[in-house]
Amino acid sequence: MTSTAPELEGLDGYVPPPYVPPATLDERLAKAWREVTRTPGRAALATLDLCAIAAFAASLRTIPVTTADAGGPLRARCGVTFYLAGASNHAVDTACRYAFASRVPQLLVLALVTVGATALLVRSIVRPARPDEASGFRPLWRAVTSTPARAALVTLDVAALLAVIAASQPVSVATADAAGPLRAQCALQYYVLGAANSAVRDACRRAYGPRATVFVIMISVVVVATAVLVRMVRQPVR
Repeated sequence: MTSTAPELEGLDGYVPPPYVPPATLDERLAKAWREVTRTPGRAALATLDLCAIAAFAASLRTIPVTTADAGGPLRARCGVTFYLAGASNHAVDTACRYAFASRVPQLLVLALVTVGATALLVRSIVRPARPDEASGFRPLWRAVTSTPARAALVTLDVAALLAVIAASQPVSVATADAAGPLRAQCALQYYVLGAANSAVRDACRRAYGPRATVFVIMISVVVVATAVLVRMVRQPVR
């Protein structure tokens, strides 16, 4: 006894869907970039986020220190790993923790800014604000990000303010005079007003000099950018 397979009947009018290959990595990145830069507000948040990440990475750079123990003088480059995990040599461990302690507040502030900007950016993409929402902070945010120029000024202002906060952090220095070794936390007032000890004064001005320059430049940028932004917000958008 033989059996024949039933013939498959074609479906009238059926057209198989076209094959769509999966998106490549560059296509996915381009799509994400379009979503991020769809509005000036998102572009401003993304720029602030990248600036905070870059500043955080720059703050992780090592700090050279000079110390001494019973065996003689020692030199080391102290990074965050030395601050967290310590060093095998007690003198190096103490010097590294002392030197890198001035970077810790700066790293914490930049980390909080990065997390906050990333969260706001993701929320603005997932839940875009409706035009009829006019409560809380959103009207002011829409006012300062309604044009690309305003959004760029907001980003510049916030980034410059972060630079001012970072530059105002004290610098830990180790020096010595005729009486013996000295350690000090050098801040802006030491750079401007000096210190009673001449060795500490000279060491603080050398160590804090680059930060003082950044502080003056960035505080000027904050003042000018804020004044221009306030003037632009008061003018109606054409």
